[in-house]
This record gives sequence, structure tokens and C-alpha cells, in this order.
Amino acid sequence: MAEREWGLCKDCKWWQVELKAAIENLTRGQCIEEKRQPFRL
Repeated sequence: MAEREWGLCKDCKWWQVELKAAIENLTRGQCIEEKRQPFRL
């Protein structure tokens, strides 16, 4: 996946970002869905 493509993660309920962060293409976040933890998305 290209650096600037988020796919479905951007709107996913398991995507954790800092409070009051604006969810944009360059916003950093982490997937907290248990099944995905081994991949550290």
C-alpha cells in the first residue's frame, strides 16, 4: 500500500488516534483490533 493510501483503516472503529486528532491522510494511528496485533498496523 502506498504511503498516502489508508484503505478502510481511516474510518475503522479499531483505529486509535490521539484525542482531538484530525483524521486526515497523514494522521498517525494504530490498529487496536486484537486479531491484527501480530501485524502491528
